[in-house]
Amino acid sequence: MSNLFYTKHDRGLTVFIDGKSAAVSDTHPQYDTILAALKAKDFTKARQLMTVADTINSAAMDVAGGDASKQRIFVEKGKVWYRDRQSKVTELEGPLVDRIIDAIQKGLTEKAITPLVMFLDNVMKNKLKDIREELYLFMMSGHMPITNDGHFLAYKKVKGNFFDVYTGKIDNSPGKHVSMPQDQVDTNRHNTCSRGLHFCTRSYLSSYSGDKVVIVKINPRFVFAIPSDYKNAKGRASEYYVVGECTGNAVTDEAFISGIVFDESKLDQVAPTVAFVKDLKPSLKTLAEGYGLSEGGKAWVRVADTKGPLKGEKYTIMRKNDDGTFTSAITKKPVNAEHVKQMSIETKTVRAALVRAVAKSRNR
Repeated sequence: MSNLFYTKHDRGLTVFIDGKSAAVSDTHPQYDTILAALKAKDFTKARQLMTVADTINSAAMDVAGGDASKQRIFVEKGKVWYRDRQSKVTELEGPLVDRIIDAIQKGLTEKAITPLVMFLDNVMKNKLKDIREELYLFMMSGHMPITNDGHFLAYKKVKGNFFDVYTGKIDNSPGKHVSMPQDQVDTNRHNTCSRGLHFCTRSYLSSYSGDKVVIVKINPRFVFAIPSDYKNAKGRASEYYVVGECTGNAVTDEAFISGIVFDESKLDQVAPTVAFVKDLKPSLKTLAEGYGLSEGGKAWVRVADTKGPLKGEKYTIMRKNDDGTFTSAITKKPVNAEHVKQMSIETKTVRAALVRAVAKSRNR
């Protein structure tokens, strides 16, 4: 730990770190927070808040759980960088990076910028390089809030019974997790109306048919196109979680007051005309149903045939196909129906297998 002490004067603070001085003007956006940290002898926090770089690095370290080896985003030599899982480093530029820096300079704390850092990390995990800039265009075209886990909220129009407008087969009721195979989503942004789970900003709602407006929560990892028409106001994803229904007139009135949701207990203040589900994070049961891995609290599980083609995969979650046959959710290999039975997802061994199957489905 560095040696640190400070003096307070009529123009701010002078902070001494290892014998070197640093001035903190009383006009510094984090002045009150820095002073409070110094008075509380929380010198680590005070030092982190003194510069934009330290604030971003501190927030990114929090996202990494305090493990520097897992820190994906960092500031070095005045630039923002991203380190992927293969340790490849890429300089980050663009509107979101500018937004993070601007937010810090305007006084937002580390807690408030952490969702932005997590959002940026999720964007960089998207498999499509082009979607990164396209998603920035979408976020800039509407007042789309970023949630505390680095996802974002968007609008969607549905029928009066909450089923989708186009096929009438997809249930978009609040609390539902909806998904489709990633390789079936059209990634060409110049195909303006095409395959995928659609979402939009408020400005595009009047262009949709439908009787109700719901709010969907989307991980940037699973956005595959932002069509180029209508000023980048709509998108296609492979999955989303329906978190609420607009109770006001979303076509004429903006539902969101804040652009960041880092305190889910204050959702009614962020969007007072939206009836949200209890939790913005879907449960294992909700995810499993959304991926087609369970139904009614039960999953199809392989419990026999230890010498067959799936030897060693006892208690593997199965997908039931339309024709009544079964396929392993892990290997996609077929399994004889006689070796499969339906079991409660609350069974310990089934729950463990379901966690694995959900993770596999999410990263398919």
